[in-house]
Amino acid sequence: MNQREFVTSLLDSALGYYDKGKFTEALSAYLDIKNQYGELYPNGYFDGSIGACYYAADRFQEALEPLKTYCEAWELVSSEDKKDSNYALALYRIATSYYEIRRYEDAIAAYREVVAHFDLFSLDDDSLLRYNTRLLCGRAHRFLGNNKPAIVEFSEALKEAAALEIASGRETSVTVSNLDLAKTYYSDGDLQKLSEHLSAVVPELLTPLYRIDYFMLKLSLLSQEQEHGELVSFYTSNSEMIEGTERESDALCFLGVAYYALDKLDKARKSLESSQSMRNVREEIKKINVEHLELIANRNKSKSWSKSLGRLLGFD
Repeated sequence: MNQREFVTSLLDSALGYYDKGKFTEALSAYLDIKNQYGELYPNGYFDGSIGACYYAADRFQEALEPLKTYCEAWELVSSEDKKDSNYALALYRIATSYYEIRRYEDAIAAYREVVAHFDLFSLDDDSLLRYNTRLLCGRAHRFLGNNKPAIVEFSEALKEAAALEIASGRETSVTVSNLDLAKTYYSDGDLQKLSEHLSAVVPELLTPLYRIDYFMLKLSLLSQEQEHGELVSFYTSNSEMIEGTERESDALCFLGVAYYALDKLDKARKSLESSQSMRNVREEIKKINVEHLELIANRNKSKSWSKSLGRLLGFD
């Protein structure tokens, strides 16, 4: 076995770890191979795999440099017609890494690069990446308050979702796209479009967190349309979506206002009191946690660390 065959066997072993979801072991193996044999191979040869391991392990900040190195190496040695789906996938991982670390402007620019190379996604499985590209680019725009381009991206995501070949993935992706469109039209104040896309959502296909978004959007829409009886009916029929969540106090406020509009004053009072009670409990928990942070800060003489942790936990 010559050296190249030996390195290939090492790479196969590292890939085996990766395919089994053992990303830490795969990363360690790829880094060892690069350290020992990197000088014998073109620049970037191992970096795509190293970046993929960081990415799969949710270490997005660390994924960026090797993925960029891999793409830059491709660009130096390959003409446009020689690039393949591995290159496009690396671009997608760069864009999504930016998205995950909340560098939304960089994410949008990187997703545009992915869209420019959509023709490289030739495999059936890659159609999901086209959908995710549009969806996450739309969300990056919305986080920045750019609702109009967000709507464009979500509309494209909806088209990509409808084209997915696997039925279960298609139905869920269509529902998520419609929910994101509904949320954006809500931010834009377009109740007609909000209603249109919200009616296309199948809540049973959503994760619990997305179900909360759906529930709150529905309450808000019915409240603004002054459909108070329908709001009460929807709430009582679907209360399991919101019970025990942080948004329950907000939902109870909608319910209390609806009861008040229907002259059911006793029920209105109970709902609004429950809402206020939950808010008070939430504030007390926040105060207790802030006090704990201050104790830690005093002990460690590190106010800046305390503030950073508080920001991470959402206390300011």
